[in-house]
Amino acid sequence: MVKTHKKVLHGLCPVCHHHGDDCTGAENKREPMRRNYSVLLLYPDYLDDMGIRETYFTHVKSASPDDAVEAAQVNAFLANKKSAHEPEDFAPLAVFRGHLEMEPCRG
Repeated sequence: MVKTHKKVLHGLCPVCHHHGDDCTGAENKREPMRRNYSVLLLYPDYLDDMGIRETYFTHVKSASPDDAVEAAQVNAFLANKKSAHEPEDFAPLAVFRGHLEMEPCRG
């Protein structure tokens, strides 16, 4: 049985990251294989208080790199929902297959 998700944010389901009525639900076994991705996004200019070109890095599980970017944009939007206008305002810089672990650098 296909179960659809009820809560859709800005046209994307936060669970399966499909658009609105295309939400198939995580329980749908015919859904394409989802892979781990690491996504680096650039904050929009209007959220860049100090002019340092701040980035947002997140891990997502998606069926394609394009879907990974959309999922990451939703994550970034939710993390900044008090000040961000739209998920698409976060510009994609890089998408990597797999979950990359970041190490802090000094300098």
